[in-house]
Amino acid sequence: MTKNSQSDIENKNISNIDLSIVSLGSILLLSIVIAIVTNQEWSKKVINSSFDFITSEFGIFYIVILNASLVFLVILAFGKYGKIVLGDTNSNKDYSDFSWA
Repeated sequence: MTKNSQSDIENKNISNIDLSIVSLGSILLLSIVIAIVTNQEWSKKVINSSFDFITSEFGIFYIVILNASLVFLVILAFGKYGKIVLGDTNSNKDYSDFSWA
């Protein structure tokens, strides 16, 4: 691939970014981080009460199923089945790996 075609692809990918969604997500994340950093005692209370709610209301079965699903998906993604191509083997990707993340 030539240098010009690579930069054309990068410019195309950047132009396809929905700035409203990226901005909203960034603002939300930044505000949560600022709230946690500036109000550590309040953050500790919120996190502890959230943990207490999850463990008391959902129970151990839910937590075990959630963790087992996470472990299964990580093994699936990084194991031999993570290399399986969905679609034609010689077709080009519609989206880059970064855009899926």
